[in-house]
Amino acid sequence: MAKITNNPPDHPRIRLGTITNDIKEPIEKHIFTNSKTNWDCICDNVTQHREW
Repeated sequence: MAKITNNPPDHPRIRLGTITNDIKEPIEKHIFTNSKTNWDCICDNVTQHREW
């Protein structure tokens, strides 16, 4: 399931709940970390962005 919006053609939106296979691509960054819950710990050295 994908939602077509005004996204650039090389950036489709895919709802993560529809993915049934393992994702093998590495994490590039964590976004919106300012609004994460207090019990959610980001335990890696990937760049974090508090806001967009």
